[in-house]
Amino acid sequence: MTASSATPLNVVVSGAAGQVAYAFLPLLCSGRVLGPNQRIHLRLLDIPQSLEVLGGVVMELNDCAFHLVDDIVPTTDLETAFENADIAILLGGFPRKQGMERYTSIPSPYIEHKHVSSKDVRNCVIWGNHSNTQVPDAAHVVIQSADGSVAPLADFLQDSDWIDSSLRPLVQNRGAAIIKARKLSSAMSVGAAIAGHMNDWLFGSSELVSMAILSTGNKYEPSSTTSSTSDECIVGMASLTT
Repeated sequence: MTASSATPLNVVVSGAAGQVAYAFLPLLCSGRVLGPNQRIHLRLLDIPQSLEVLGGVVMELNDCAFHLVDDIVPTTDLETAFENADIAILLGGFPRKQGMERYTSIPSPYIEHKHVSSKDVRNCVIWGNHSNTQVPDAAHVVIQSADGSVAPLADFLQDSDWIDSSLRPLVQNRGAAIIKARKLSSAMSVGAAIAGHMNDWLFGSSELVSMAILSTGNKYEPSSTTSSTSDECIVGMASLTT
């Protein structure tokens, strides 16, 4: 896909009255997802009980005056939302509360061990379900230095135990820590993750990204099952990384 301002895209966002959508929609409408020149017709879908809240979201989006948004249609009707849709972004789910072990975003926290910022970390993979059993995999991780050069994580850490003793519990318990601090589940990081995921999917990325891939029967998964895997994604094609 290439970004073009000539033909607006019909974009549907479900769960549009929720807090994840509230964090994600400004990224979508400002061009962070589909490109800085791609105009959109935005359709916001939610359940009838959330229609009043959805109206408030529409008011705020209108107040933001995003130049890429041609129109906004709030609706509770599936046909209205999905007719001739080019892209559908399906958000939703019951918000996680304190004590619940489910986590829908994968943070890249500061590696305080060596004062490395998350923006300089590439190709970290999280395996497992959305709970405190997920496992960070640093086998492919590289760190980008200020001069643009990259080096394996091991060159920075010189301490292999740190991954298991510090990084793993940090990632596994990050969701619970956010809920404890905010009294709400994470939304901003989820919105940012969705924006990045859609951009990688539509435009490609040379980095490792998480994609849902239909298995053709590789040695890790049965045929015809779908799971999220780590892949190198270019436009229209993904290659599995193990």
